[in-house]
Amino acid sequence: FPDDAFDLVYTCHTLHHLENNWPTYAIQEMKRIARKYVVIVEINNTNLPMFLLSVALKSVEINAFKYNRGRVTRMMEDAGLSLCHQQDLSRGYLSGESFLHRIAAHIGSPPYNILIGDVSDATPG
Repeated sequence: FPDDAFDLVYTCHTLHHLENNWPTYAIQEMKRIARKYVVIVEINNTNLPMFLLSVALKSVEINAFKYNRGRVTRMMEDAGLSLCHQQDLSRGYLSGESFLHRIAAHIGSPPYNILIGDVSDATPG
């Protein structure tokens, strides 16, 4: 896509499936094609059930055990985005609300985070 192609660019439960530097590259690309906002929803490893599930399913969830709001915040800031909103989400699994996800939402910290970066206030990155 060309630069500034969309008002908002969104990803949900994707970055933790990418290996090596691909998550950083993905965020940089999202910023490049966004005119206004980049929205990222990711797993929260501070939620114990989600952490244990991500470790147990490491072949599928590759890096989920490493992701939390702090990590995604740093990745977005490193890409030059200005964070304008961040929040815990107790729900947010697009494939449905499984029993495990409903339980996880009530144990410890919420299982997901949403972060919104403002491209217009961003530094070049």
